[in-house]
Amino acid sequence: MSSVDSWGSASVKDELSVYEARFRAIFNDAAVGVGIIGLDRKLVDANPAICRMYGMTREEMIGMNAGEVTFPEDNPDSAYLFDELVKGKRDSYEVDRRYIRKNGEVFWAHVTMSSVRGSDKEPPFLVGMVIDVDKQKRDALALQESEARFRAMFDSAAIGIGMMDLNRRVIQMINSRISM
Repeated sequence: MSSVDSWGSASVKDELSVYEARFRAIFNDAAVGVGIIGLDRKLVDANPAICRMYGMTREEMIGMNAGEVTFPEDNPDSAYLFDELVKGKRDSYEVDRRYIRKNGEVFWAHVTMSSVRGSDKEPPFLVGMVIDVDKQKRDALALQESEARFRAMFDSAAIGIGMMDLNRRVIQMINSRISM
């Protein structure tokens, strides 16, 4: 039996049930890590993706303070930005930051933190979305190091070195006596 008016309790409960099921599916099946954080910086809930990233079970993560898994050098900035969210000085932020897995391995993650405000405009909790970008960060660092080695070798060579494009135009030339 279905309710005739749209404000009937049966239809409201059905609608809430649909929203709850949709939220649970999004939360549990998301490819990115999602954490719900209390105003005390303690994790209230964690989805499977974030648990995999940190190498922990949901039970191990619930109740942890964000500072416990944040790389020590990155923790002051993390705490500062978190405090700005709680105080309403900002609604959200995005940052790349280092974290520590259960096994002690340090990894880079792209984090988006947002305050979730209630009807009184106060945030009862915050939501964090975490994407593991460790491989991209390490690849970028390796490329920077390679470029620095090449630049140092090119700039300090004892013999002349030249670079040409595919049309045989000189792009750059270094010679111990001649510089272009």
